[in-house]
Amino acid sequence: MIIHIATPELVVLEAENGELNDGDSAQGMVRTALEDNGIEQWSSIEIEDFTFRNARLVFATPIRIYIPGFLVRLLE
Repeated sequence: MIIHIATPELVVLEAENGELNDGDSAQGMVRTALEDNGIEQWSSIEIEDFTFRNARLVFATPIRIYIPGFLVRLLE
C-alpha cells in the first residue's frame, strides 16, 4: 500500500489488486492510513476505487450527514 494523500477530509492510496479483495479490506487500509498519519478515525467512510492493470487507486472521504436547521433546534 502506498499512501498518496492522508488528510482529515480525504485519503488516496494505491494498492496491488491482491491487497484489496473486498470493501472491508479497503476500509481497513483507509483506517490504517488515518492512524499512521495521526488523523482521527472517521465514523463512516465512503470509498471509490479504480482498477488499472495490477493496481487499484482508492479515494476515501468521511460521510457527512446533513441535518436541517429546524431539526438541529429540535435536537437541542
